[in-house]
Amino acid sequence: MGGTCRVKGVGDLIKPLPPCPDCWFVVVMPSVGISTPEAFKRYDIMGSPVHPDCERQEQAIRENDLAAMCTAAGNALEHCSGAVETAAICKQLNAQGAVTSLMTGSGAAVFGVFDDGQKAKQAQQALQAGYDQVYLARPVRGGARVLPRHAKKDHTPRREK
Repeated sequence: MGGTCRVKGVGDLIKPLPPCPDCWFVVVMPSVGISTPEAFKRYDIMGSPVHPDCERQEQAIRENDLAAMCTAAGNALEHCSGAVETAAICKQLNAQGAVTSLMTGSGAAVFGVFDDGQKAKQAQQALQAGYDQVYLARPVRGGARVLPRHAKKDHTPRREK
């Protein structure tokens, strides 16, 4: 569908929303993955103390209020996912100025939301010292836009036949 949406059910109920407030995301892939089926099994047993306020988050998006959107955010699966690096990554993102940081969906990636592009770029650089996959992203109106990476030119001389 593209753009900012609220998803309910098992991902089958999709409600379009206005664009996300202007922000930057730093996404970090931990070195240890998560088994989604195991995470949901643990959730069924343990439950979670985290209960995102989806209604408030939707209202904050409609009001273009990034701080309120982040305050209402949460991931009920993060607590019981078994992710061993999430807390440390969130701590680093917050120390770099993230408005909030959370595990994505069922993991294992972790993201920080930044209200300042320079802080986000600095956070990306800082986290690249400890993680191989650290990405800088920004929401765009109307859905995702994929930009090609600029491959480094190979300056190796070619042999003639």
